Amino acid sequence: WYNICICIFMLLSIQTTSIKASIISLPVSHSIVPSTTRLGRNGEAKIGQTAVIFTVTISVEGSPFLVQVDTGSNLLAVPVQGCNCTQGPNSYLSIGDENTFNCTDPRCPEEYEDVCSSNMCSFLVGYADNSSISGGMYRGKVELGGLSAPALFGGIMNETVDFEAPYADGIMGLSKNQQGTAPTLFQSFFNAGVVDADIFSIFLDYGNSGQLIMGGIDVRYFTGSITYFPFLENDYFYFTTFSNLRIANKSLGLTAADFGEYTIVDTGTTQSSFPRKVFDAIVKYLQDNYCPASPCICGDHAVDYFQGYYCDEDPT
Repeated sequence: WYNICICIFMLLSIQTTSIKASIISLPVSHSIVPSTTRLGRNGEAKIGQTAVIFTVTISVEGSPFLVQVDTGSNLLAVPVQGCNCTQGPNSYLSIGDENTFNCTDPRCPEEYEDVCSSNMCSFLVGYADNSSISGGMYRGKVELGGLSAPALFGGIMNETVDFEAPYADGIMGLSKNQQGTAPTLFQSFFNAGVVDADIFSIFLDYGNSGQLIMGGIDVRYFTGSITYFPFLENDYFYFTTFSNLRIANKSLGLTAADFGEYTIVDTGTTQSSFPRKVFDAIVKYLQDNYCPASPCICGDHAVDYFQGYYCDEDPT
């Protein structure tokens, strides 16, 4: 699989019901997360742009946290006192033992049974960027905008150095819920009746802003109609299939087989990863139609640019 970074204007709407709902819109911010310094093809040091993460502020037991919005995972997790963590924008959560429960408690998710200790329900989560977090499971009051409900969340005690900090304190998973997994915060809101419909949507603009919309869609952020497509019934990821790809409404002549068995829709990254044939078709189209006007995708710079490095040769 090969990565290509695509800057997008997006309205993502995840629907599992058709109920018309009252909605809550919450501001979302963007943060550019660079990779470590690597050597370019000529030996010079370069910084690669790996992703733009989308964050929103929540309150857990009265303490504020900036969390990444991630449809590729399910757990809400924030750092707690004693965490072996890199300091994020906010302080660690101080929370008592009365908010914990043991492994035999029915609230302890089955997905963590292999890492659970006898006296406390625990978790260990690994992510696609090879970062990971671990700690204990808690239950407490979580607030997001005007919404509030009791919810399960992870208290981070250990994290790899490449987790969210300093760009965010923790993570808020919004994947599909499956039996035996920890319910997402949105599912907790829906189960508590604070949103009327099992629908959330995400609006991202070209700038450093956007909206996370709980309980429906917000017509202020788009014109026309919403087209829904089905997700595959597989795990808790949002799996779907692609049949072709268009750029500037021009078909690249691809087929469903070129994309592989499925594609995951994931707000945890702005990179799109494709099989080699799809990646090559995108590069060819861009170079055939935008060279030599755009130096970053043409000539000597193209090799580095399509490997994910910054390009400062093109002011556009």
